[in-house]
Amino acid sequence: SAIALEFPQDYYSTSEYIEGNMFKNNKPLPEEQWSYSVIEAIFSYVKEETGNQASKYSMFGHSAGAQFVHRFVTFKQNTHLDKAIAANSGWYTVPNTQIEYPYGLKNSGYTDNTTLTHLFSSSLIVALGDQDTDPNDSSLRHTPDAQRLYRFARGEHYYSECERISKANNMLFSWKKIVVKGVAHDFVAMMTQTVDYLF
Repeated sequence: SAIALEFPQDYYSTSEYIEGNMFKNNKPLPEEQWSYSVIEAIFSYVKEETGNQASKYSMFGHSAGAQFVHRFVTFKQNTHLDKAIAANSGWYTVPNTQIEYPYGLKNSGYTDNTTLTHLFSSSLIVALGDQDTDPNDSSLRHTPDAQRLYRFARGEHYYSECERISKANNMLFSWKKIVVKGVAHDFVAMMTQTVDYLF
């Protein structure tokens, strides 16, 4: 069974959604207040309500959803997550402890080896449409810290940096990268061409 989650703007700002509501006024919030923590609660609730016996769940997120997914995998430990796909994220939190959060881990409170080991050993799939290359997309964040000019290049950079950091720390790297040919910023095309990797 599949569940489509929405984080309505009436209740969640964009940053509370894509950055997990981990901080308020630059102060860390308790983990139970993170928007990431909603996922485990929903998993438990659905199992209770339906009698579903699943011991794990998988996640797919596209664009803003991919931002949520890759940060969920980065910061939320001890979950029932099996596999996750982050497709065409607009920008990333690279697990580099020298780069300021939210573009890196510096000052996030999560710069330890436990965080990195958990992240790199997770079954995260970075999915990228090779035509998602518009540097002038109005929804793209452009800052001095942004990783590259457009989503495809940012995803390539994120994946290669994570591979490099895991090797530098002698950590298992369990990720996959999928490049979807001929597809731009298209949720349906990305999902239909990658969802089988979750099963």
